[in-house]
Amino acid sequence: MLKHFHNCTTAEDVKIEYRRLCKMFHPDLGTSDEKEMRTRAMQEINVEYAQASAMFRQAEMREKARQQGKPEPTAQDFTDAAAVDERIRQAIEQIIGIEGLDIEICGLWVWVGGNTKENREQLKAAKFRWAAKKKLWYFAGIPAGGHREFTIDEIRENYGSVRVNANPRPSKTQQPRLIGRGDEE
Repeated sequence: MLKHFHNCTTAEDVKIEYRRLCKMFHPDLGTSDEKEMRTRAMQEINVEYAQASAMFRQAEMREKARQQGKPEPTAQDFTDAAAVDERIRQAIEQIIGIEGLDIEICGLWVWVGGNTKENREQLKAAKFRWAAKKKLWYFAGIPAGGHREFTIDEIRENYGSVRVNANPRPSKTQQPRLIGRGDEE
């Protein structure tokens, strides 16, 4: 039984809950006294995230194949999807504690704006790349499939968008929140 993801009903719910939990328990966001407890909590959350993500992703892949009249996905298809999810999770985890960043997930890519200039070396170390025309950093969970350039608004429209609130240290009474497309900040 999943302790942290028991209310999730889709892979997207799992991603949203994971990001919320990262904001609450990431070791870099607490005091030095809390670091050990937060590290243990994040290790537990990461294990559950992998399990929940795989479970819902596989169900969604099966349903999509059924709706499109395609064959049942193979074990390799599931493994490939899990690897992409893990790369995205690791990329977000490496930067989520950096103050002043605006992190946005669009499909299988992570886009970062906000106070990036002074944090560019950390972004590079986390394998983010600079998109000069968009003036944003990005991490590609999978490489782009074509050579057409999209504006960030077109990307949001085509792939959806979830922004992680940039407030790095919520107060004890303020719960961190995710900002979905169309919500007010």
